[in-house]
Amino acid sequence: MGREYTIEELAEATGLTERTLRLYRTKGLLDAPTVRGRTGYYDQRHMAQLRMVKAFVDHGFPLALISSLASRDLVQVEIARLLRAMIERDAPASRRRLDSAVTIDPMMISVMDRQRPGSLDELVTLGVMMRDEAGNVHADAVLVALVNALYVHDARAGSLGGLGVAAGRLAHEFADGQRQDPVIDLDNEDALRLLVELATSAFREALSHALRR
Repeated sequence: MGREYTIEELAEATGLTERTLRLYRTKGLLDAPTVRGRTGYYDQRHMAQLRMVKAFVDHGFPLALISSLASRDLVQVEIARLLRAMIERDAPASRRRLDSAVTIDPMMISVMDRQRPGSLDELVTLGVMMRDEAGNVHADAVLVALVNALYVHDARAGSLGGLGVAAGRLAHEFADGQRQDPVIDLDNEDALRLLVELATSAFREALSHALRR
């Protein structure tokens, strides 16, 4: 079983007040805790919910809108996709990647780097994650949502980091091939976006097929 938190411990871990956490509960943004005796306990599922709510709030979305999305039973990953799409639609091209990024829980980063030393630096070098001048680590909102979802299913942070490194290396190998023999004009932003989506879809299908053999 993963770590559990009382509401006081959850507030300390997330930097939110207990009053804010109770507000999120009443608005349906945070699931009810597991109650044992007279104490409610929160787990990684609740932490994942709070990270995505924080991402929306940090980007200026009102709680009423976030609550509306949650009430439609959109899973966390789909909410992250929506967040990214809404931000990328309005942000300048030069800022889209940064503006749609979400800050990763420092505790998760620490565990990942302890289980797989050097993985964080390699993920940053490969472009899978970003690190700002203050040392905070950021990544795409969808990627963070997927990591959170897998973390709830007891996936090890170090193993997820290793997967990110492997995917990042494969992406760079593909990019090097495209620079030598491009199938499109790599300076055409629209065509480049389509190429990335095509490669992503092909990789997803091939990996799904390979894992089920």
